[in-house]
Amino acid sequence: MSFSDQFKGKVIAITGAAQGIGYTTALLLASRGASLSLADIQSSTLDEAKDSILSQYTSIKVFSQVVDVRSAEQVETWIKATVSHFGRLDGAANIAGIVPRSIGSDAGLMENTSPDEWDSCLGVNLTGVMHCMKYELRVIAEDSAIVNASSIAGLVGREKNGIYTATKHGVVGLTRSAAKEVALAALTTAAYASLGTPDKSCRLLAPVDVAGSLGFNYTDDCVPSTGRLSSYMIYVDFPDAEANDTTKSLYDVFFPDAIDWFETASYGKLQLEVDTALEGGFARMPQAADSYHFQRGMSGLELVTYVQDAIDAHFDQIGTIPVVDVLYVVATRRATSITYSPSMGYTFTDPSGSILANKTAAFGYDSYDYYGFKVLNHETGHALCLPDLYPLAGGETREYVGTWDMMGTIVGPSPDFFAWNKYRLGWIEEDEVDCVEDDGTTRHELTPVSSDEAGVKAVIIRHSDTRVLVAEARSNTGVDENARRSGVLVYSVDTEIQTGQGGIIVYDGNPNTGSSRYGTQGDVKSDAALSLEDGEQEIYVEDFDVKVKIMESDGPGFQIEVRKGEEAVEEDEDGLLLQTVAVKPAVVATRTQPEKQPLVT
Repeated sequence: MSFSDQFKGKVIAITGAAQGIGYTTALLLASRGASLSLADIQSSTLDEAKDSILSQYTSIKVFSQVVDVRSAEQVETWIKATVSHFGRLDGAANIAGIVPRSIGSDAGLMENTSPDEWDSCLGVNLTGVMHCMKYELRVIAEDSAIVNASSIAGLVGREKNGIYTATKHGVVGLTRSAAKEVALAALTTAAYASLGTPDKSCRLLAPVDVAGSLGFNYTDDCVPSTGRLSSYMIYVDFPDAEANDTTKSLYDVFFPDAIDWFETASYGKLQLEVDTALEGGFARMPQAADSYHFQRGMSGLELVTYVQDAIDAHFDQIGTIPVVDVLYVVATRRATSITYSPSMGYTFTDPSGSILANKTAAFGYDSYDYYGFKVLNHETGHALCLPDLYPLAGGETREYVGTWDMMGTIVGPSPDFFAWNKYRLGWIEEDEVDCVEDDGTTRHELTPVSSDEAGVKAVIIRHSDTRVLVAEARSNTGVDENARRSGVLVYSVDTEIQTGQGGIIVYDGNPNTGSSRYGTQGDVKSDAALSLEDGEQEIYVEDFDVKVKIMESDGPGFQIEVRKGEEAVEEDEDGLLLQTVAVKPAVVATRTQPEKQPLVT
């Protein structure tokens, strides 16, 4: 199925469709072949939205109706009219919402809450969602999806924001309750993963309310992880930073190395293809580089403005950008105030309103000054729906996973993706994974994750519906050619922890060596792997009641013994417990949400 017919033949109902997120959602679905039923309280802007969509996508059908979602009668009438018009309903996006004017001001303090503002916001943001789900669920087709737009404010408390926060918490709770009642294929809050069914016992599902979950069915409009991954690169300079380099010199920073990295890491299963217009030169941005405030902590809106300006400038100069999976925006080296290289999921359009891409990465000075081509692999990893494995809140970058995955440390000596994520991406096959569920002792022969040789790439020990322990072999092969230590790495995976909060924790098999002490530049957990350098090594992970031991092997791989449950703790002939190294995480992964959710990573 192509990009343009993903929803062909489907009918989707959308509230708040006249502008903003609702209109963008409608535009995206239209570009993928869906017919639409649009609802909004604003008649004139709703008509404009309908006309705009039909002018761009002539092969679909669009029905519209003015609806105040606070009215159960109006919502019921709209849903019935939708089914009467199309004969079916395959999905819904309940986007309509309002933001109280008091947010962020003293009027937003709890003690100053306006009853009228409370009633108005509650009526649209929560009661409106309830009305929509009530009537949508009565007619929606099987194996369908309903998306309710919530907010990070629906997960955490915000000062001077009590009204909006309460309504969005309500949307999350209402959605969770409905999901349990009806078990739709994908009843979920916006930007969070849908429900699904694993095809193997160790393939843990993503909870519906965890952004960037490590679960197998997590999706946030992920780009293809196997086959062809299309991209387009544009180059920009600024009135205060005119380029004195060439587009070819910037292209060469990333390619072909980034392409080769994915080719090697995926065992040939992912082909990154890059289109660009080197001869077109640099597109001149409309504002000075300094004015974009392009540094860590910038808002999502600021990044959207920057990328859209780049797209518009490129169109003015070159005239076209193809529809691709990922769009790359590269700034001249002279623009030192474009300090870093973030990515984001957002639907960008060309000047005519046609959709170009849903994933974007913008590259700044740190690409040239420090990271090199690997920053493109890291940011494209986000487009593949891989989360950040370093602490987004700040602190020691290597705290969670050391230097064992480029989603944690981009330029570490062992940058290959963890076997768990390669399994999720479809790079590691089912027959390359051993799943351990029962208590007892098992033995396994591991082939290094970075090697393209056949064999078992991961032993996954299931602990619960949301947690597993993983053992994998690492060596100085493939993209890990500069690895400082070969051996068996042991780490935990928790699908209930969101991006940048410690969803993967590497257990240090050598906690008393100097290179594993925090604060030692570049070496945190770099020797965490169990090795045979000093004889057989073992690690007991108390939280999982599992012991993993690396043993001598007659073959080229790494042999391990896994003891789970009672057999993980051994006794001598007198019944005394044998002394073993009990290893706990060097840090505790929190399950709570951060106070401030980063908008771009």
